Amino acid sequence: EQIKNIEFLLPPFAEQRRIVAKLDAAFVEIDKALAVSISQKDKIEQLNAACLSSTLSEHTERWKAVQLGEVAKALGGNGFPKKYQSNTVKPIPFYKVGDMNSAGNEKEMSIANNYVDETDLKEMRAKWHPTGTIVFPKIGGAISTNKKRILKSKAAFDNNVMGVIPNTALILPEYLYKLFLSLDLYELSNKAALPSITNSAVEQIEIRLPSLSEQERVIIKLDIALAEIEKAAIVLNKKQVNYEALKS
Repeated sequence: EQIKNIEFLLPPFAEQRRIVAKLDAAFVEIDKALAVSISQKDKIEQLNAACLSSTLSEHTERWKAVQLGEVAKALGGNGFPKKYQSNTVKPIPFYKVGDMNSAGNEKEMSIANNYVDETDLKEMRAKWHPTGTIVFPKIGGAISTNKKRILKSKAAFDNNVMGVIPNTALILPEYLYKLFLSLDLYELSNKAALPSITNSAVEQIEIRLPSLSEQERVIIKLDIALAEIEKAAIVLNKKQVNYEALKS
């Protein structure tokens, strides 16, 4: 009934045909521009990956080769029974994969839909993990989203999430985060129908490890480069939105 009761202005057939032809011509041009914008966006993503890869392997002949497990600990999260969920006033965030999509959590995890306290964790036989832990999806289709985040404060996470805790005497959390940005999570998985990532698969990753001072230099260099790439990505995203709005 709602559809049937919509009122609109009805021109004659000849005028309808003229309008359709005019819109088709306009949409062709908009779609061309949109295709160029999408292509540029793909190139931006490739540039982002190339920037990370080249900078992190800049002096491989000088940097020691180690397995990730020598400088960090990989671990899965804990089960999260429903009776402990939905609290928003307790002090310790308990993250799920979906929290990685929340506004404000684009890099650092700081906003949760669920919070717990030490008593809850003890009852669940769970534990919190320290600031600087790198987290990402470890099972299912969420792996292919390739999301990696860093804990802004101590927090727990559920058993669909993996955390990698850096030994800060050997590797800086921000450097470890940059390393994970350069990795494809799906390639770390077993590539099964329901893909999953194991602790050992992560800890066996071979990396080149510079000194802490060199890590700081790499972080600064990458931050500058990635900020410029991000500016270009924002412009392209705005263009894409504008092209869609132009059709309307």
